[in-house]
Amino acid sequence: MDWRSISFDWNQVRAFLATVEEGSLSAAARALGQAQPTLGRQVSAGGRFGCDPVRPGGQEPDPDPLGRGSA
Repeated sequence: MDWRSISFDWNQVRAFLATVEEGSLSAAARALGQAQPTLGRQVSAGGRFGCDPVRPGGQEPDPDPLGRGSA
């Protein structure tokens, strides 16, 4: 395997997991010491992997089936 060809941002994984665990982007941003818009961009960037980790909706994150399996 050519490890140099893999570009994966673990910050996106951390942002997604924190959002699910904390229950909202705002709470996750506070827990990680980041601004909410920054965290929101990191979470939404996960869509480039072929899934929507958090679907837009109410106040609480709503992971799609793939997202629920990862959290």
